[in-house]
Amino acid sequence: MSTPISDRTRFARRFGWFRSSLTGHLVLVLTLGACGQAEPEVAGEKIACALDGATEFAEVCTLERDGPRFSVHRPDGGFRRFEPVEGQ
Repeated sequence: MSTPISDRTRFARRFGWFRSSLTGHLVLVLTLGACGQAEPEVAGEKIACALDGATEFAEVCTLERDGPRFSVHRPDGGFRRFEPVEGQ
């Protein structure tokens, strides 16, 4: 009667090359390097806003105009887009 091969052993046999190869390390470093990249600066007018429970306003947001619509961009990449509605 043979002893069953554990899932961990199967994984090591199948993907063991990844752990020991230079390519595997390079892929890991490049993948982690892509995390947390800064958002590009949005062109527009700086305006005061209060972010995430701040008690005071600071000029850290950017106002972008597009015809009658406008967007307010946060420094972390988030934004709100507004469009005027008539008759409301």
